[in-house]
Amino acid sequence: MSRHTESMNRARRRRTISWIACACSVVMASGIAHGRADDAWRVFRGNAELTGTANIEIPSAPEPRWVFSAEDSIESSAAIADGRVFVGSLDGRLYALDLDSGAELWRFETDIEIRSSPSVFGDTVYFGDESGTFHALDVESGAERWSYQTGGGIVSAANYADGLLIFGSYDNHLYAVAATDGTLVWSIETGGYVNGTPAIVGDTVISVGCDGVLRLVSLRDGALLGSIEIGAYVAASPAISQGVAYFGTYENQVLAVSLAGERRWAYEHPKRKFPYYSSAAITDGVLVVGGRDKMVHGCKMGMVGKCRPVGHTQWRCSDGCLFPPCARTAVGERGYVEHRRDARLSRVVQHN
Repeated sequence: MSRHTESMNRARRRRTISWIACACSVVMASGIAHGRADDAWRVFRGNAELTGTANIEIPSAPEPRWVFSAEDSIESSAAIADGRVFVGSLDGRLYALDLDSGAELWRFETDIEIRSSPSVFGDTVYFGDESGTFHALDVESGAERWSYQTGGGIVSAANYADGLLIFGSYDNHLYAVAATDGTLVWSIETGGYVNGTPAIVGDTVISVGCDGVLRLVSLRDGALLGSIEIGAYVAASPAISQGVAYFGTYENQVLAVSLAGERRWAYEHPKRKFPYYSSAAITDGVLVVGGRDKMVHGCKMGMVGKCRPVGHTQWRCSDGCLFPPCARTAVGERGYVEHRRDARLSRVVQHN
């Protein structure tokens, strides 16, 4: 049984998460009807297309403003909206924190681990837990408005469009429920876990899952519009740009697949054969993705969202990054990769 407790004192913690309160607003790339507010990071990867980018100026010397510690590790991203930070923990709690100070505002307790990243649309925060329960909470108080039960754990974050919340579950289904009351609108069965968050472009939902299939689904009624065989286990969420989906696989590749079904290119490190679990960020002709090889990889995509005939490695980052002369690119939910024209060494930094 879930329960809600307001304004509780912080307990002793074993694991720590560090978040930075912004001195300037984070500007997103698409409207609130598709998962964005001008001063917020409401949805996993920042927008409905899941591009993972924020167009802000990066300070020269970013520093943490505050640190909040939960009672167990945090394996998901936070959402930011209306002066609050929302984050779930393996301690079974979803926390609401003050953006400026990091002070705990309220917590919502479940009986099980939370691995899904919360999403905030309107005055409601949504998230799933490992029991397969999808929750909707009031952002002001943390009181539960409704819940929907699936048949497997939920790691996928919810995306939003036209009054519908779209998310995946480990019961091998992709779901669409009404944001107002959790009524099931449609579901579609897949051949494996749906770990990643589905992207939304216009009236189409794009989801790729652990069964190695990229699916195009009608937002309105869940009809299958098309499917593309990937042939690899995919846990990451797809980033969509100019009609192309970008994502990494457990077969050690980063793929660019057009939504029309054409595989544009595949990038694979020539020596380090490790899978890609994280989701890619794309901006200004550059794709950035982290791999299980403990490296950050960048691919130059070329003009208008199209890559060169094969995935071309622009740079890689381990202990340090060596870049060709190029401008700065901001990517990711909390971090930004900075590469300057007047320096070869680039840094992965957090915004201030």
